[in-house]
Amino acid sequence: MAKARPRTEIRVRVRERARGFCEYCRIEEASTGHEFTLDHVSPESRGGPTTPENLAYACVVGMTAAAAMRF
Repeated sequence: MAKARPRTEIRVRVRERARGFCEYCRIEEASTGHEFTLDHVSPESRGGPTTPENLAYACVVGMTAAAAMRF
C-alpha cells in the first residue's frame, strides 16, 4: 500500500523552515530545477512520526547521503 503524503500545511512549514534549501547539503532548490521532497529523519518504519520536527526538506543527493549515514 502506498504511504500517504504529508499534508500540504506540513510541507509548507518544513519548506519555510528550510528557506528553500536542502536541509542536508544546503543546496538551494531554485538552483536545481527540481522540487525537493520531505524525508523522515527518524524513518516511519522505525516509528518516526510525520511531524515537522521529524521531516527534512531534501534534494535527492542530500537524501542519498543521509540514508547512507543511517546504516
